[in-house]
Amino acid sequence: MTFTVASETTLSNLISAATERLVLIAPGVTLGLVQAIERQIDRTPRLDVTIILDSDPEVYRLGYGTEEGLRALKALCDRQHLALRAQPGIRIGVLISDGQTMVYSPAPESIEAGSQTDEKPNAILLRGLVVNELARAAGATEETTPANAEIGQKPLTPEMVAAIAKNLDEIPPGKFDITRQTHVFSSQLQYVELTISHYRLTTQTVRVPAHLLGLAGDTEGRWRNRLQPLDQAASRVKIPIVDKYGKFQDTEVDQRYMERLRKKIEDLYFFVVAGFGVVMFKQHQEQFEFDVQALEKNLLAYAKAVRAAVDQKRASVIKTLVTQLLPAVVANPPERYRLHVGTTATDIEAALRSDLEDLITSENLIQDPTVKHVYKGITYQSAQSDEFKEKLNREMERKGVPASRRQNLFRESNAALEKGGLLH
Repeated sequence: MTFTVASETTLSNLISAATERLVLIAPGVTLGLVQAIERQIDRTPRLDVTIILDSDPEVYRLGYGTEEGLRALKALCDRQHLALRAQPGIRIGVLISDGQTMVYSPAPESIEAGSQTDEKPNAILLRGLVVNELARAAGATEETTPANAEIGQKPLTPEMVAAIAKNLDEIPPGKFDITRQTHVFSSQLQYVELTISHYRLTTQTVRVPAHLLGLAGDTEGRWRNRLQPLDQAASRVKIPIVDKYGKFQDTEVDQRYMERLRKKIEDLYFFVVAGFGVVMFKQHQEQFEFDVQALEKNLLAYAKAVRAAVDQKRASVIKTLVTQLLPAVVANPPERYRLHVGTTATDIEAALRSDLEDLITSENLIQDPTVKHVYKGITYQSAQSDEFKEKLNREMERKGVPASRRQNLFRESNAALEKGGLLH
């Protein structure tokens, strides 16, 4: 039979048939496979054994092997002086037993159970010349060495194995029960909310009390008097702007410039799905956060520079306001002025100027901008909505996302639950 199943039992049986050469290439190992190799070495002391594995501990967290298997293999290598070899990222299984080779698909048992029946083949059994070709490619023949092999050129040293075991101690793999599965939904996208506060500086206002408008004695609550001291010209300053490389460049900016920086980020990363929210690709999150941090630095530098400009122009603004407000306040001075200041125009002018100086400060007018962003997962229900998918597709198409990328944005699969885990 050419198409077959690679279970721990069939692999162990093939290992037990080896008398001259045994080659195992796989992401990781299980305890059962290591015990089969150990038994065969004991029965056949002259057996030539080659083992090539991935050196990433994540292999065992995914379920391509077991922590017990790794520790048993390390003990076996220590006893038999076997040299392991490493092939980072290997995700195919190859077992050569003398003149037979099984090429199989290892199952990550955190996600699915491996096949156990011939009706669900996951392997091919090969014989003949191809076996020697595979052995040579793995550097497992008399005329080849690991240095000129196609894979496993580097050793998997005892120190590396110990480091893998230590990592698994610190972050242990889950104990998965492949008889209990849950439906898993994954998305390349996520919702995002970007909130920027206090950055529209020309719209900042201060509340002017009624008595400073010559309305002393009237009820304060009846009036909503606000002063907007800044205009676009007042907000134009020169500051060091952080560019996309993280470097600073002196640039003349105003509020419209800062608006363009914000809009550039939104146009680059965001897809607006009307009625649902704003989404972005998860893989762009790191670069997005870098750009948001740069925007926040620029906004803070902008606010600081405008605050300094306000301090410089503050005296002339207050002088103008005193001239405009003084006649009405002299005609109807507040009770406090009558009692503690005096009623002459000179006295009232000094008091009015003092009150306006307390009121119109850069601290009152300009607060530091704040930038916040929040991510939220896209629910399975949203991804199943035809309206959501249609609007998302139109928005992505409008922004030039290729059709090939718009496919497979959402995926579904079954995953094994951890033992004792709950079904939701």
